[in-house]
Amino acid sequence: MVEILLAGVLLLISAAILWYLGALVVNAAGLPLGALLAKWHFRRYLAHAHSADRFIGIGDVDSALREIRRAFYLRPVVNNEIAALVAKHHTGLLSRILALTAENHGGGVRLLSLAKVDHLLGERAALQRRLVAVRQGAPLSHRTEVETRLSRNGNELGKALAQLAVEVSAAQPREMKH
Repeated sequence: MVEILLAGVLLLISAAILWYLGALVVNAAGLPLGALLAKWHFRRYLAHAHSADRFIGIGDVDSALREIRRAFYLRPVVNNEIAALVAKHHTGLLSRILALTAENHGGGVRLLSLAKVDHLLGERAALQRRLVAVRQGAPLSHRTEVETRLSRNGNELGKALAQLAVEVSAAQPREMKH
C-alpha cells in the first residue's frame, strides 16, 4: 500500500516537472517565433505605405490617404526592435501627410488633428515599450493595465487619423483629389 502511495506521489511530481520544462521550452521558442510573425505582419503595413507613395506620385490624394491610414500599425508589439521600427514607420507616415498638404499649399494649411495624432503616437510608443517590459515577468495585472491603455490609445488614434484624413482631403484643391 505504501509503495502505491509513493508511486502516485512520484508520478505527480514527475508530471509537474515535465509540465514546467515543457512550459519553459514553449516560452523560449515562442518569443523568437512571435517576433518573426510580427515582422512578417508588419511588412503588410509597409506595403500600404509603398502603395500610398505610388498614389502620391500620380496625384491621387484620396487613395494615398486611404493607404496611409491602412499603413498605421496599431497592433501590440512583441519586442523593442519591432517597437522602434513601428515608431520610425509612423514618423514616415506623418511626413507623407505633411508632404501632401505642403506640396499644394506651401505649408499654409493648419491640420488641427496632426498635433493630436502626433501626441497619441508618442504615447503609443511609450506604451509599446512598457508592454514589452511587463511581458518579461511583471504581474498579470500590470500587463492587463498596459494592454487596456494601448487598446484605448488605438481607438483614439483611429478616430484622430480619420479626422486628419478629412482635414487633409478638404485642404486639397479640387483637381488634385481624383
